Amino acid sequence: MKSFKYTLCGMLASTVLAGAISAPAFAESSVVQVSKKPRQDYDALGLSVGSFYLMPSAVGGVTIDDNIYATDTGKVDDTIFNVKPEVGLYSNWNNNSFAVIASADLGYYDQNSREDYEDYTLTSYGTLEVMEGTYFDAGVDYSKLHEDRGSPDSLGAVADPTEYNMFKANVAFTRDLSLLSMKLFADYTRRNFKDADLVGGGINNNDDRDRKRYNVGLRLGYEIGDSTEAYVLGSRNKVEYDNSQEDGGPLRDGNGYRLVVGGVLDITGTTSIDVYAGYLNHDYDSSVLKDVGKFTYGAAIEWSPTELTSMKLGVSQDVVETSVSDENALGAFVPVAGILNTGVDFTIEHELMENLILSGIASYARQEFIGTVREDDVLGFGLAGEYLINRNLRLKLRYDYSDKSNEVGRGEFSRNKIMASLKLQW
Repeated sequence: MKSFKYTLCGMLASTVLAGAISAPAFAESSVVQVSKKPRQDYDALGLSVGSFYLMPSAVGGVTIDDNIYATDTGKVDDTIFNVKPEVGLYSNWNNNSFAVIASADLGYYDQNSREDYEDYTLTSYGTLEVMEGTYFDAGVDYSKLHEDRGSPDSLGAVADPTEYNMFKANVAFTRDLSLLSMKLFADYTRRNFKDADLVGGGINNNDDRDRKRYNVGLRLGYEIGDSTEAYVLGSRNKVEYDNSQEDGGPLRDGNGYRLVVGGVLDITGTTSIDVYAGYLNHDYDSSVLKDVGKFTYGAAIEWSPTELTSMKLGVSQDVVETSVSDENALGAFVPVAGILNTGVDFTIEHELMENLILSGIASYARQEFIGTVREDDVLGFGLAGEYLINRNLRLKLRYDYSDKSNEVGRGEFSRNKIMASLKLQW
């Protein structure tokens, strides 16, 4: 069973790397976060099915949200009842690996039933080792999701949360020799947005938001010492909309690239540092939209000062697609080319007892609406405690605070959430 758990952790990490869309793929960290540590007396055993393990679970919870519409005036609070079933089938092979996971996130509001949501996800991924140091990663993912009311693209005029379907596929080839390593990856994402009812009647047509994104990249690494690596990474992406001009908007098709150099320091079990810097570019087919070209940077830092405490710091930057309009320097409303999102997040976890884990989360994002004067500052803060009752039961309490502000007075809000949940696992 112990080998199975480590195989599963490796599969998850390799899938994240292979699935990187346009941000650099960070090196796999050897630091194990406190919440991910194996716990012999509290981990679910799963059900043996031949050379696979079946891992079913279900979470039931209650959330109190004091601002369900994410507005700065006329706040509405409500209680949401959450159900999150999941079943995963994981291989227990010596070299190669494969997994299929089906999950759902269901939310039902006590007083505002139009906010109810039913999200579903089906994921499959695996690793094929061709020879020592040479392997393929691949994965596919299909989801039915909804747009959070606090999203930059969420319109206050819609009566229901906007639903959309998303399909993702990725593949990567890695060759890791004694000093040199190479990772070639490609991925594809397709988003299809459903129309939404408007408050007071009418339909908000979202067909102009439907799009595809392609991305290919190459990472070359050189091992300087036992725990140090330097690398260069380049990626190229292309975005194609089905018809972004359907409702009179601009042609939003475009393409871009990213070229960075970085370094990795990995001291097994205690410290992992991956930092990079370089250039980010994104050009739009329409002359109405402002192109992006700028210095970019990022980092993924993990540290375990003791066996009972772990920390993670992440810095990322990317251009996010959008279809909204906002005010430019001349006071006219113009289509936003995209949102340049620069985010920082920090997590700390501490094992107070073997079966009691405390955690804190802090985040900040600057969202620059390209071609306009709008810049949003988004803050987040959270505290959580998880009590492992036994192999099959886990109790979790969590508090989250979020705040969005800007100088134009649009889309601002502050929000508090208190959540309690019980997880049943086998």
